[in-house]
Amino acid sequence: MKEAEERKRAIRGWLDEHKQMGYDEEAGQVIPDPSGEFFRALFDLKEIQEIQDAFAEATGVASIITTTEGQPITEASNFCQLCKSIIRKTEKGLSNCFKSDAAIGRYNPEGPIVQPCLSGGLWDAGASITAGHIHIGNWLIGQVRDQNTDAGKMADYAREIGADVDSFMEAFEDVTQMPREQFEAVARALFMVANQMSQRAFQNLQQARLLADRDRLNQIINRSDLVVFHWKNEKDWPVLFASDNVEALTGYTADDFKSGRVLYSDVVHPEDLAQIENEAERLTSDPSALEINHQPYRILHRSGMVKWVQDNTILIRNKHGACYEAQGLVVDISEKHTHELQRMELEKQLERAEKMELVGAVAGGVAHDLNNILGAIVSYPDLLLRKISKDNPMYSRLELMQKAGQRAADIVQELLTLTRRSVVAKEVIHLGKLIEDYMDSPEFRELSESHAHIRTHFSIDPGLLNIEASQTHIMKCTMNLVHNAFESIDPDTEGNVTVAVASRYVDTAIRGYDDVVEGEYVTLRVTDNGVGIAPEDQERICEPFYTTKQMGRSGTGLGMAVVWNVVKDHKGYLTIDSTVGKGASFTVYFPCSRQALPTEEASWEEQWHGKGEHVLVVDDAEVQRALAQSLLSESGYEVETVASGEEAVEYVRERPVDILVLDMIMDPGIDGLETYRRILEIRPGQKAVIASGYSETSRVREAQRLGAGQYLKKPYRANILCKALKEELAV
Repeated sequence: MKEAEERKRAIRGWLDEHKQMGYDEEAGQVIPDPSGEFFRALFDLKEIQEIQDAFAEATGVASIITTTEGQPITEASNFCQLCKSIIRKTEKGLSNCFKSDAAIGRYNPEGPIVQPCLSGGLWDAGASITAGHIHIGNWLIGQVRDQNTDAGKMADYAREIGADVDSFMEAFEDVTQMPREQFEAVARALFMVANQMSQRAFQNLQQARLLADRDRLNQIINRSDLVVFHWKNEKDWPVLFASDNVEALTGYTADDFKSGRVLYSDVVHPEDLAQIENEAERLTSDPSALEINHQPYRILHRSGMVKWVQDNTILIRNKHGACYEAQGLVVDISEKHTHELQRMELEKQLERAEKMELVGAVAGGVAHDLNNILGAIVSYPDLLLRKISKDNPMYSRLELMQKAGQRAADIVQELLTLTRRSVVAKEVIHLGKLIEDYMDSPEFRELSESHAHIRTHFSIDPGLLNIEASQTHIMKCTMNLVHNAFESIDPDTEGNVTVAVASRYVDTAIRGYDDVVEGEYVTLRVTDNGVGIAPEDQERICEPFYTTKQMGRSGTGLGMAVVWNVVKDHKGYLTIDSTVGKGASFTVYFPCSRQALPTEEASWEEQWHGKGEHVLVVDDAEVQRALAQSLLSESGYEVETVASGEEAVEYVRERPVDILVLDMIMDPGIDGLETYRRILEIRPGQKAVIASGYSETSRVREAQRLGAGQYLKKPYRANILCKALKEELAV
């Protein structure tokens, strides 16, 4: 089967080559094939030789198949000694043989050509073999004599070509003899066999053309994003055919599907399989349905990668309308789908920002007017209270008026916060210290005492970095988040509120209320076990005056709007994670600062400084490489950086290093664990410390089992990094 396919490809290649030379097979031209290459591509020569030998033995004639120019293609069958050993051994005799073969091999579709041989007068015959319009060869028979052959002329011919006459005549007596009528009957039989061969050659040629067309179609398909499928309409959709480019889409070969080793249902994402099956079942059972345009769905690549596809399927039905097979085009739309989701998200964020901007502008105008009015409401009671005694019945009323006015003034201040587009009074602060101060403030004690059923938990990352911020606004942001957490817990429930401050390195973008981009952050996380927030409320929770509380009693609708504005003014991000009935968690991401606090020591113990040790930093984030190089260079280390695991392996192959600072998550390319494995093959015992923005994983522990040292969580401080290097180098 494989040999037949190869012959068909050779046929098409031969035709294409000659078409480029100007020959047109459809016009009936004879395309020269002096070497018989085309004939050999069309037939199995071993099989043809066996047929030729059998024909020669059965009829008693000599037989051979030649090119159109008389060159042998097959081995001679039953050649007589006169021709084989005498005539063809002379130069002139051999030349006459070729001329004679060419003469009886002329293209003649009407019948065989029968005539005396030019090399001595023996009778020969020939039938042409064709492939469609192409004359591809000749089947020649002969070397027989009849009763009329003149022996004298044969002797004269022997002398003419320079052969030994006695030997010539002795061989002549052994030549097969038969009546001319019998030889002509053999020639007609030959013509019929040659015609059968011509038909077979034409069939092979047509199959070669079909194969070539299929190959061209496959090439077009395989260069496109369209994957062609042909399915059975059965459970799990067994695949009858899949184009070769299915491997790029799924990771499985076309043969994996066609052999049944992989079913189409195996690659459909489990969460989308029911959707596909329901659509298919509904439409295949409807005799009027001709196709299925599936909603975009996900497939699982063999590597575990998730891809989105568009699937258009044509249904094949029998005469009764029952669907038994289907043909479909499946195309990868992952990039388009991602772009569409990003576009929708950006539109949503833009709409949210524009809404906040508009409401903020309106609120600012209202606040300006209210401040003018509230000035009198707050100030005059203060003047009057100075003029009357506390025993006066009006004193408590004026005091109540003053407190109400002050509360209104606080609300106006929150309105003014919505109009701020920048925070002017920024300084380097330690967020953990700021939160500690708040937890120790009268405001928080009052909040805790009024919610005695709630326990508060507070934690600070010991390696916390600083941020550059406005203390006043960060404090207001914190107070609002904590107050909302307390308010969300039912009074009859034992509540818990957790406030956590930590340094965090975001290695891969986080999608949330805001999309958090890669970078170093200090996070403030406030978590409660309250009533939670419905998804539809999460979308609007930061809009001014939007609240799920009772307006005027426990909320103004400005708290989260203030939080959002403070976060944006500090170029930070906000994410919300909540389940109705289980609570909520708000996380604020503030970009961290490497600047020291005004009173903070900028140096650390001399013992952690390096002494010129060669450090290679491996990290795919440019900002992290630059930061590590700066920190370590200033700390007495010789530092080089590379952007991938592959670069690290090549670097270490060329020159040794004392220690690696190895990022665990690098994209694209090999990760930290695989990088370390390959480096150990080159430099056994290579020292390393691991740095990652993710929590410790099994891959981190495996790297440590192989010999890596401490695990440092990004973002790291210079003293922590240098201490880890020093301790590992000392081992």
